[in-house]
Amino acid sequence: MVFTEECSNTSFIFDIIAEGQTEVSDVIEDEIEFLKQNYDGIEVVKLEGFYPKVLLTLEAESNPRHRVVLEVAIVAGYPFVAPRVRLRIPEGATPGSIGALDESGAHQIQADIREAISPCLLVGAPCIMQIISVVERVLSNGIQRSCTPTHVKSADTVEHPPSQTTMKTREVIKLCVLLLHLLNKCCHL
Repeated sequence: MVFTEECSNTSFIFDIIAEGQTEVSDVIEDEIEFLKQNYDGIEVVKLEGFYPKVLLTLEAESNPRHRVVLEVAIVAGYPFVAPRVRLRIPEGATPGSIGALDESGAHQIQADIREAISPCLLVGAPCIMQIISVVERVLSNGIQRSCTPTHVKSADTVEHPPSQTTMKTREVIKLCVLLLHLLNKCCHL
């Protein structure tokens, strides 16, 4: 709480809850911990008394220049209120340039995110993982996490047929793991 005194009227002001300041609930902490365990290179920015931000760099397997930094900032009322979502394009790239996200792609991501997280918001369920999945899916068919090492093919290696695991299957697996994690947390309460 911040206490200030205005000199002109000699009135006193108590900032009970300042804008952007809050206590972070266990739901948010659990979701962030789960994301750290399941995504390489995820960065969480925490400032004392403010909501955390989650940053994750995503790039297309087929075109490494097609890269964005996803920023998800928790806001007042989360998980019943949608977090702020931003996509940052790397330096040197402009929207619509070759290999970069364009405005229509951003609108598609916005619509898909709203559709994907609306059931979560109604029941107050965490939704950052759904946001990450939507951005991965819309950017390209094969997104990988930027900090995950890419496999270098040597001349001696035998090429195996492509994995039958689709993006949708991976999303279902991630959501199941999140569900089990949250169920485990509820059972311990």
